[in-house]
Amino acid sequence: YRFVGRIDVTAHLPSASHQGRTDAASPPDSHPPTWRSSRPRSGWPIGALLVLLALVPLVVSTDWTATSDRRVWTRRYDRSLDDDAFDAYLRGMSFRHQWQEGGCPRAVTELERAVAHDPTLADAHAALAWCYAFPARTGLPAAVAGPKARREATAALALNPGLGLARAALGEVKHRLDYDWAGAERELTLAVGLNPDDPDALFAFGEFLCATGKSREGVARLRSALLADPSNADRNAALGLTLVLVRQNDAAIRQLHNTLALNPEWTTARRVLGYAYE
Repeated sequence: YRFVGRIDVTAHLPSASHQGRTDAASPPDSHPPTWRSSRPRSGWPIGALLVLLALVPLVVSTDWTATSDRRVWTRRYDRSLDDDAFDAYLRGMSFRHQWQEGGCPRAVTELERAVAHDPTLADAHAALAWCYAFPARTGLPAAVAGPKARREATAALALNPGLGLARAALGEVKHRLDYDWAGAERELTLAVGLNPDDPDALFAFGEFLCATGKSREGVARLRSALLADPSNADRNAALGLTLVLVRQNDAAIRQLHNTLALNPEWTTARRVLGYAYE
């Protein structure tokens, strides 16, 4: 089916000044910025019209945040970020995913720098909590890392009660350090409920379920996490290890070979592959 006629779409975009924020380098707008699209008579596929109309609420709802020297689109923050805090946070998040190469201690350094510049950066507190929840990766004793993880997770939730990573970190602490199965399940269920597509929460919940005898559901959660983050060699290898532990060795061998195809230097996968062949 095709539509013949003319379509005019006008959207008023909320600017910083219209949401109670002003840019020091620019005076408040007297009128909100406007986006218009007009198409003359032509044969438009109905599908194209539906896509165009579906984009309008996305554009209108996207928050327009002003800073002194630039404007950036964001759907997450409703305020300007300190540049040093932002840069340190990005570096910390990058190092967090390089734990086998010793990235976790560097991640902690950067994330602590981020919260020192901006103590209200909830995401940095949550990422710190996640790092501390794995004492072996940070090189800290569990008696030191556990309280730090709880403190940072609590700080993150005080700033943003809907932050799933903070809940997931608390769940990991209860699972791996406190051996509080009921508490771990409660926190991890909350984490997945807050963000059903978050690979950290999904993987943590999956490992917990496998550890408590619910291997079928647990492996499904782990695979869902990989769908959300397929290039993560750490999680790919961890799925392989989990499959070994639940006695699915053929599936584990296949999974670990896939992991090594992603990163032939990933020694964890090679070590676990040896377990799978035993």
